[in-house]
Amino acid sequence: MKRKTIFFMDLEGTLVEDGTFHLDEKDFIEFLIQLSKIEEMTNSKISLNLVSPVNMQDMIQVKDRMNFNIEKFNKQHHKNLQEVESAACYVENGESYKDARIVPLSSKGERASKYLFVKPWYELLKEKYNIINCFYIGDGVNDYDAMQFVKDLPNGKVICPENANEKVKSVADYVGKGQRLKGVIQAMEQMRRQKEQEERSF
Repeated sequence: MKRKTIFFMDLEGTLVEDGTFHLDEKDFIEFLIQLSKIEEMTNSKISLNLVSPVNMQDMIQVKDRMNFNIEKFNKQHHKNLQEVESAACYVENGESYKDARIVPLSSKGERASKYLFVKPWYELLKEKYNIINCFYIGDGVNDYDAMQFVKDLPNGKVICPENANEKVKSVADYVGKGQRLKGVIQAMEQMRRQKEQEERSF
C-alpha cells in the first residue's frame, strides 16, 4: 500500500493574500522545498488539497498557478512532487465544474462546510493509501471544525500562520512566525526540525 502524507489547505490569509488571490512565487517555492523535505523524511508522497469558500474561477486560477510552479520546481530541483490532488470551492448559479479535481463545498456560509469536504476525502484516501500524516493549514474560524477533525486523527497536526484567528491558534500544533505563507513555512520548518531531533534522540 502506497504511503501518503495529506495536506488540506485554506487559501485566503493562508496561501494567498485576502481578496487579491496573489500567490507569492518566491514564498511558494520555499513552501515546496519544505514539502519535498517532508516527503523525503516520511518516505511518502505528498497529497495537496485546497478547500476554501471562493468561487470556481478564483480556485482554478490559484490551482493552475500552483501546478505551474510545482512543475517548474520539479524540473529545476529534480523532484517529483505531485500536482494539487483536489480542491473544494463554491459554485455560482449556473456554473459547471469543468475540472474533475474541483468539487463543490456545501452552501455558502456554513461553518462546517470545510469539515464536510475534509472528512470524506480523508476517508476516501485512507481506503487507497497508508496515511502517514495528515495536516490542516488554515487561519479562519471557518477552518475550525475541519482542523479539529484532523487534530483528532492519530497522525493529524494543525498548522497556522501568525495572522490566524485566536480560536484557530488555540487548536494549532504549530503557529508560524510570519503572515500567510511565510508563517506556514516557518511552522513547517519548526515541525520538521522537531521531528528530526526526536528521531535522533532514539
